[in-house]
Amino acid sequence: MDARTTKNIMRVIYAMMLVWVVGAFIYICARMIEQHHTLAELSAIRAESEGWQQQEQSLLGRERVGLLFVLQEMQQKPESNIDFRTGRALQKAGGRFHPPLTEEEKSAVRKLISLAEARIINYLDGIGGKLDPAQAGFALLAGQMVAKYEQDARVPFPRAPVAAAALGKIAAGEEVSEDAAKIFQLKFENVSGRIDRWIAGEALELYPEERQLIAQVLEYCTQLPQGNEALEYLATAIAGLEKLAGKSTSECTGGETSALTKLCNDATRSNDLPADKLKKWLDDDDVEFSDDEKKQLLAAADEAFRRYEDSQARLADTVVKFVTNLRDAKSRFIVYEVYEDKEKRAKASVFTLIFALWQKIDDKVMMVDMVEIAGSRNKYVRDDMVKALVTVGEPAIVPLLRSVRRDKVDPALAAKTKDRLKHERLRELNETNKIIRLSCMRALGGIGGPNAKRTLAPLVDEDDPDISAAAEKALRASP
Repeated sequence: MDARTTKNIMRVIYAMMLVWVVGAFIYICARMIEQHHTLAELSAIRAESEGWQQQEQSLLGRERVGLLFVLQEMQQKPESNIDFRTGRALQKAGGRFHPPLTEEEKSAVRKLISLAEARIINYLDGIGGKLDPAQAGFALLAGQMVAKYEQDARVPFPRAPVAAAALGKIAAGEEVSEDAAKIFQLKFENVSGRIDRWIAGEALELYPEERQLIAQVLEYCTQLPQGNEALEYLATAIAGLEKLAGKSTSECTGGETSALTKLCNDATRSNDLPADKLKKWLDDDDVEFSDDEKKQLLAAADEAFRRYEDSQARLADTVVKFVTNLRDAKSRFIVYEVYEDKEKRAKASVFTLIFALWQKIDDKVMMVDMVEIAGSRNKYVRDDMVKALVTVGEPAIVPLLRSVRRDKVDPALAAKTKDRLKHERLRELNETNKIIRLSCMRALGGIGGPNAKRTLAPLVDEDDPDISAAAEKALRASP
């Protein structure tokens, strides 16, 4: 090969590489522009900005890419949303959100609570004589909470009044019937379980009785003699109880500070808030909010959280519209015959098979995302995800079956975090897993088919009444 031929070959290669680089650059730029528009449309839907319905229609025109972005946006941590950060900061200012307890404080507070529980259980068993006033008060408040939990429970407990009456008698020092004692012991776990989750730092909406209970335990502890070896952890427990009772405030993160500062500087949104005091509080000045001001702060926090949940609901509606459009167009969430059918697969080209496989995997990723979002605490979002999965139909069966059959989370996945112990994190994951199972059972009931019925039928006999009731209802709804 002479030098001239070599030079010509090099020119052709150079030209091809130049075309490839220019083409790749144009492709990347186009994708970046599309991503910019998609994020702008998502932001408009979240904020319910003027003309957000038109932005939603534009987003729906992006088909698969738009749906992927919506699902990813819905799975972002709540702390990434400015409304959520604002609500959390206002909760901290209003004294509703306590600082995280250290491991030692959690352990010490749990010891105190368990001692009180054991004392009441012993009383019910006729051991240890009468309760002192503080223990009797604990029992009375526990009775009020039992009644409250049962009022809010998804599966009503018809004998809750018996348990509440038993606690009233305990507080008065009267004898309790054996039947009433057994009922109370069964339901007392609700009280201790909720308190334990509060100690762990989970964001619970607390009842006044629960706050009163912690304040009472704190008062009782501060009156106990210090230096008692049997209660060597008392000082640590008091430090933890002070945090739970709102005696010490929780510092805002950088994001929460920024969100609250933005609210304070917006005169149209902070009319009903003590904005000047809030700014001083953010600057770590010694500021004391009045009871009325705390009510205003907490009401504004509830409104901020409501805006966040509403934005999640709007995105969930968009997901349902996306899935409906894609199914109607038969472009996604379908059975890809060119890949599934042996005869068609034998005749198809390699590129056709790769494209079909890529689409199938892509669909599966989006369905798994929908299943994960179905574990949301927002009922509207859960209902929309169930609706979307039912619309997907048969292709969603496999991920739904897998989720329904997973009755608990592998403890290896519950890693210890900065403010959660391993067992606390595992409990949170199992609670989310249960919500996902319940949602997936509803979706399976809506889709129907032999696989769905075979999976749901054994769950009717589950020990968990929620799972059993959901399985029975799904079977009745199954076509």
